[in-house]
Formats: sequence, C-alpha cells, structure tokens
Amino acid sequence: MFSPGNEIVTFALGHYSSHVVTHFYNIQESCFSYNPNFQTGINHDALFRESSHRSKSTYTPRLVILDDPEALGFLSKEGCYKTSGNSSAEDDGEAQVIVTENKWERNEFISDVLKEKQSSEKDPNSSSTFLMKNSYNLDECTFSWSDYSITEFNNKTVVTLPKNTDYYDSYDKFTDFHSGISLWNKTSLHEDIEENTRFFMEEADNFQGFQVLFDGDNGYSGISSGCLELLHDEYHKKAILAVPVLYSDLSPSDDVVAQHRKRSKKIYSLTSGLSVSSQYCNLITPMSHIFDPWGKNPRTRVLNNIQYRPDLMYHTSALLAATLDLFTLPCRLQIKSSSLHSIASSINVYGRSITAAGIRLPLPTERGGNEFSSIEKITGNFFDSLTPCIEITPENIDVQSVATKGLGKNQVNYNPDAVNDFLKLYLYNNFPRVISSVGSCKSRFRVPRTFPKVIDESFNLSMVDNCYGPLAEFIAFGGMHNSKDMGNVLNSLYENARSIKINRIPGFGATDSDIDYKELFEDMKNLSLKYSDITYV
Repeated sequence: MFSPGNEIVTFALGHYSSHVVTHFYNIQESCFSYNPNFQTGINHDALFRESSHRSKSTYTPRLVILDDPEALGFLSKEGCYKTSGNSSAEDDGEAQVIVTENKWERNEFISDVLKEKQSSEKDPNSSSTFLMKNSYNLDECTFSWSDYSITEFNNKTVVTLPKNTDYYDSYDKFTDFHSGISLWNKTSLHEDIEENTRFFMEEADNFQGFQVLFDGDNGYSGISSGCLELLHDEYHKKAILAVPVLYSDLSPSDDVVAQHRKRSKKIYSLTSGLSVSSQYCNLITPMSHIFDPWGKNPRTRVLNNIQYRPDLMYHTSALLAATLDLFTLPCRLQIKSSSLHSIASSINVYGRSITAAGIRLPLPTERGGNEFSSIEKITGNFFDSLTPCIEITPENIDVQSVATKGLGKNQVNYNPDAVNDFLKLYLYNNFPRVISSVGSCKSRFRVPRTFPKVIDESFNLSMVDNCYGPLAEFIAFGGMHNSKDMGNVLNSLYENARSIKINRIPGFGATDSDIDYKELFEDMKNLSLKYSDITYV
C-alpha cells in the first residue's frame, strides 16, 4: 500500500489546529485501500509511517500535536483510547500514562472503537469482528478533537502545554502573541518539539518538507513563530507550508470594552504571526470559515452544496481539513506528484508567499451522470474561498495549483493523463490569464465515519445507502491560489493593527513585552507592497 520517500511531517499547534488535523488524518485513513487490485493513486507513505507499536504492526502519522492536556479526554498521551473508566493514571503494560480526569462521557463512536478493539483482542484470527457504522452523528457530543479521532498515534505525536506557568493557564486566556513566545523560549516546550521532530526526521528516506498548522490569532501564533524559526534553522533546505487557521466566537456580547480588547489581541497576534511566518516559510495559506475574522462584525461564509454550523469547531474544522487535503494532494500522488518545494516555487512568485485556499466539494454530479459535463454546467465562481477577505475569481488570480479527487473514475478506462488534460483545458477556458498546474487521483473524496453531515448527500456517489455500507464518496476539487487581492488584505490588517492603542490593552504595554511590534507591522506592510500593481506581472 505504501511506497517509500517524499515524507512530510505535520504540526498542529493549538486547539483549533488539532481539530483540523484530526479531520485531515481521518480523511487520509478513509482513503486507504486494502485491495491489491485497486490503487488509490495516493502515496500514503508521505504522511504515515510503518512501525511496531504496542506489540503489533501499525501505521501512524508523522505528526506532532500541541494542545492543553485537558483536551485529550479519553485519548492517552501515548496516542490510543483508554479502555478503563475515568482515572488520573493508567498502567497500560508499557508505561504509566498520566491523563487528567475526563469531564465528559464517551460518545457512540468511542464506545464502538473500544468494542471493536476488545472483539479483535479476544480472537485476532476471527473474521466476525465488531462492525463500525459508516457515519456517526457527533454534533452534540463532541467536546474536543479527541472525541472523533480515527487515527492511532505514535507516542511521539502528542505534546501538552506546561500549565500553571507565568505564560499559560488555560486556552481561553491564552490570547497574547508574546505569551506564546515566552512559553516557547522560557520552558522546556521547545525541547519537546525539537526531540519529537528529530524522531520523525531520522527515519525519513527522502524528506520533502513540513506543513505547520497553528491557531493564528492567539498565543499559539507566538509558539508557531518559535517553531517555524527552529525548522528553518535546522532544516533550511526543506520546504515549509504554514497554515494559520482562524476560529471566531460569533456569540454577541454586551461588554463592548471586553470585545474591543479581544479583537485587538486577535489582530496583534495574527499580524505578528503572519509577519514572522513570512520570514521562514515558503508558502502561507490562512484559512477560516469567517470571511472577515478580525472585523468588528465578522460574518460566516456561505458555501456551495454545504450546510454547516459555524458555532461548532467540529463542523468548521472539517471544512478546512477537506480543503487542506485537496490543495496538498499533488505532494502525495503516486504518479506525477509535485514536491512541496516545487509547488512553492511555482506559486510563490517574487516573494508573494501568502496564498488563498479554494474548494469545490462536491462536484454536483448525480450517480451515473457525466461528471465532465457537470463541470461545464457550473455557473459563478468555481471555487469557494476559505481564506479571509479573498474571493477566487478569474480576474484576481495569477498563479494556481489545482487538484481533484475522483474525476473520471467511472470511465471504462481511467486515464490520469486524459483527466489532467481536460482539467487544464477547462482551467484555461475559465481562468484564461492564470498559470495553472494540476494534479489528480482516481479515488474519490471519501468521507470519514466521524465527518459531520455537512455535504449535500444527493451527490453521494457511493452505491450503498445503509449504515454499515461503504463510506460516502464525492468528486472534489481544491486549489492553492496566488491572488493580487492579498495585498489589500494584508494592508487592511496592517492598518487595523497600527490604529490600535495597544498600551491600553493589558499585557501588551511596553513594560509587558520586549517584542518590537512596530517592526513586525512594518514587515507586514512591506509584504503587502509585493502584491501591488507596480510589481505584479
């Protein structure tokens, strides 16, 4: 199933980032094919590693997750679900696992995971193991990303924040960029991250780069700055894709002063994090379900054929994960893959490293319909944007990388070259002035069993409709787009940050931090100028 090389190490720094990366790896695992007669077209070895783990051979992701220890819930720090009840410590036969007491009940999915595990352990050679459903409704029983993680992790994956320090107390209070910087520099956190990174790097054959997700508008933005600097200094020849993810609590508040302070801290943390990221990363792709997450009255995006709840991290992070899966697909293809470095080189022209993410999920095709004709019937913008303040139109895009899953699969003789040629022609006709690169794989976008029910089921191409049948499948497109409008977005963020009287915000005064925010903001201004019409080709 796996071919060697082209490894990628993924980081998820922050609680919302952990939600996104959990969905992302669930999507990867749902695409595994155990049928030697069907090749998915995806090189899963790019993200996963084979190892002997807990006395059995298994595949675990090259992944480092950083979050509050209380977010683990029923997941141990060793990376597996606990089989016993609530406890502060559990001996699993290998080492003692310290876990905080759970504050919520097991949902149906976790209960079924444990039943399946127990069934398998009783009789490993039996074919009558416990059956998992193909879909679970977890909207009202998901309190953390650990409540729906399908993937089994390596014991080098989960890192927890040192609590009760001068820099970190709880997630809700971890809102300052400089608190993240201090936590990184003045605790053992950076040593833990460095050690776990080295573990994954030492066993790689042909390592291509890093993808670093981080909460972009709170203290994790500061942590990511230290992490990105570490990766750049230690592995400077490897490509780095940074993905700041933004989540906004849209619930109204009567406390105007508190809302202003909260917004100010978000703007400062986001501006500072993007400024630092641009120094160390080949590409930066911010993502959010909010059109204007730093605005005074932020509004959610409306997406084609998708109905989601913006108040649930569980829902919104799934959309970002699907987008991430699609626009990074060219790095994981078995045939005609593109390295992370080559994609960055083609899209990041003249230092315009911040790009937009687009998605079309699903392609509106009925079962047995002609999917190529379905593409040509689409009106309006082909891609829904999930990058703040940016729409993806033929007029504002200059360079893009587009990938698709499942296009042409129902043809009698699937031909990836023919699919790519069709996609290039379609993009040329609809984005005539845009330089486009494409990638495709035969397997469709398979929806993991813990994915929220947000996609229009009328376009589900799976032929079975019972709860124990195959997973739902859709044709999907994703893209990474370099938009000239990004200059206006960055300039707007710069102006917002510069206008804030930060000395009036507790924790940001001159005596509270040695960070030169003025210099960081000027770097942001210079970055925005790279997108101006004068320098744009």
